[in-house]
This record gives sequence, structure tokens and C-alpha cells, in this order.
Amino acid sequence: MEENKKNFKPNDVILNQYTVVKIIGNGGMHSVIYLVNDKSVNVSSYFDYKLKLKAVKVINKTDDISDNEWKKFGDEFITMWRLKKLEAIDNIAEIYDYAVEQNTIYIVMEYIKGNSLSSIIKKNGFLTLIETLYILEKILTVLDSMHNFKIKGEKEQKGQQCRIIHRDLKPDNIMLSTDLTEIKLIDFGISTSILFTKEKTENQLETQENDIYGTYAYLNPQVLEMKGKNQKEKEKIYLQIGVQFDIYAVGVIFHEMLTGKKPINEENYDDIKTIYDAKVYDIPFISKYNPEIYPFIENMIIKMLNSAKRESKYNGSEYFGENLPIYLNVSEILNDIKKVNTLMKNDNNNKELYPPLLKPEFEDRNLLIRDLEIFDLKKIRFKWYEKKTWFVITLSISIILILIIAFIFTWWLEDIKPK
Repeated sequence: MEENKKNFKPNDVILNQYTVVKIIGNGGMHSVIYLVNDKSVNVSSYFDYKLKLKAVKVINKTDDISDNEWKKFGDEFITMWRLKKLEAIDNIAEIYDYAVEQNTIYIVMEYIKGNSLSSIIKKNGFLTLIETLYILEKILTVLDSMHNFKIKGEKEQKGQQCRIIHRDLKPDNIMLSTDLTEIKLIDFGISTSILFTKEKTENQLETQENDIYGTYAYLNPQVLEMKGKNQKEKEKIYLQIGVQFDIYAVGVIFHEMLTGKKPINEENYDDIKTIYDAKVYDIPFISKYNPEIYPFIENMIIKMLNSAKRESKYNGSEYFGENLPIYLNVSEILNDIKKVNTLMKNDNNNKELYPPLLKPEFEDRNLLIRDLEIFDLKKIRFKWYEKKTWFVITLSISIILILIIAFIFTWWLEDIKPK
């Protein structure tokens, strides 16, 4: 197949309607996201101005994209269109239009003026517990709606229960507006839709898949079971794709927001070894070097990352007792967030904030704790007054240097002046 790649420059026009301003990001499978001006919108108010600016995701079919992958990109529009019906739509980037032109897909979306969670973490080093829980609650509310909703407006499937698994949750796909009033989940290019039968006793995967999708550092190690299988075996494994894929990714994000680091340190996160190590190694305890992370919070992270194991492993109460060390759904996580917020508000020393730490140990897991550099969070992010101090020192030194240069220059002029 001949590659038909379209790259747009500023002032180019996409679909005869959207004038390119600049590139603002990249999505999965080499897709490019452009900031554009919508020529059909006449600006007469602030709201018109906001609607005039849009984002266009352009996906070019190249030789390394299979027909199944290409079809999956087309499914992104259907997925996002269905999500318009969610109660939590305020936390999902709006979608406006979709087009296919030869070997290129265009998805026109809402432009969110702000920064990705990834860039915020890089800039600040880590987030406070209050900030983390605020952002996490917004994202989990969206996921809860995605994992449990009924299709509306489609004759063939209207009223049928559907579950959409994002499968590419990561800080890059969480956008925060400049004033932090809006938190949006983006990029549904590799999401999986599951339709439930009327009996709800079994489900059918709506999208066909043939490979591992997602960003390795946030991928549930369960995907390793898909490698080296024939198609029939893969189809059985695909039926196990469920909420644990998103819950595991949220656990990695949770850890990253609080520490600035992923649970498992890797030299190269693009290496599939990242997934194998997540399966083999337990994460180190983090509450020991960051007192802001209560054991209650750490147990939440452990339970999210434990979701890498299939639910069936824990269905017997005799294995772990009544308290399963995993989250079976997003609602359970939201309940724990509400609980910890209440506990912190009423009494920071409440015993419930300091339960025994869960031990993420399993029968089929090598009980190894990976050596991890214990780092001092104070060295990662300056406090505001430390930033102010360094600013004052830098400014003072700059002023002194300018005065010295000015004095030398004046002296030199006096020296060369004719006598």
C-alpha cells in the first residue's frame, strides 16, 4: 500500500473549513492533533470565540497500520459519539465532526486551553494529596459512567447496556484548563466497547483486536497473555478485557501524581520489558518517605495495581478473607476517596487513615521487592517561598552585574574622551 501521509502547516485548510494554527499534540499510532480556527463560526462573544477554536485529530494510514487497527480508529468516533449521552460528559472532550478522506481520518474535537496532567507533573515534580484526589475523583466519575451506561438514540441497540474501557489512560490523556476548572479525558482511539446480552450473563466484544494496544507503563500485565496465542485463544482472552484495565492505569497515575515517579522504574518505558517487570515485581512502600501519603492512600494504590490479576483469582473469600485486596469496580474507589476526604477533614490523626499496609503477595507471583531509589520529595519541588527566594537572589545578582557593566562602560567613555 502506498503511504498517503498528510502533514498540515499553519494557514493550511482542513476539510475546507478549519484553518490550521499550529500542532498541539500527538496521539496513538502517529496521529497528529492540530489547533484550528473554524471558518464557519463568526465571533461576536466570548462563547463564540471559544467555539471558533477547535482541535482536529488527523490519522494517516501507513504501512505499519493493519486493517483491523484502521477500523479501530474509525470506531473512536462512534465511541465518543455515544459518550455524548453520559451524565459525566462535562469531563470528556466534546466531539463535533468526523470525516474519512482516502487514507486519512479526521476527528474534529473541542479545544481545551490548558495543560496535560503529564506536563503539570513534570513542571511541579508532584502534586499535593488534595490536588491529586480532586483530579482523580473527576476522572473516576467519568470512568464510572463509561463502564456502566445504556445506549441511546440507536435503533438496533437502543437501551442495551454497554461498557466502554478507555485502555489508554495516562497523564498525557488528561487535560486541565488553565484555571483548573475543567478536567477532560481525551483520546479514545484504542478504547474497547463491550455490549451485554439481554440475559447479561455473557458479553460480546464489539471491536476486533489482534495485538497489544496502549502505553506500556500503564498497561495491565494481563495483556501479556495475548502474546503468542492463536486467534481462537486470543478471542477468549479478549472477553476478559474489563474494568481492571482502566483501574490498573489509574493506580499508576495515582502513584505518579503523588511521587512524580511511576511505581516501577525503567530505563526505557517503550520496551515491552516494562510490562513484564510490572507483573514480576511488587511496588515499594511509598508512605515511608512521604508522610503526606497516608497508609490508607497507599492501600488504595496497591489495590488498584493488584487488579492486574484476574478477578477469578480472588473470588473465594477463603483466599483473602472478606477484604479483597483489589477493586472490583470504579465505584469502590470513589467511595474510598469520599471516605478519605471526610477523615482528613475531621481528624488527620484518625486511626482509619493508618491501617496496616496490604502486602501485594500472590501464589503465582515472584515475591520480590524491586530496589528503588528512595528519594526526598522536598528536593523534587520547590515550595513557593523557596521559588521566591531564588528569584530574589537571581534578580539581585543580575542587577549588581548590570551596575558593574554600566560603571565600567562609563569609565571607559570618560577615558577615551578627548582632553
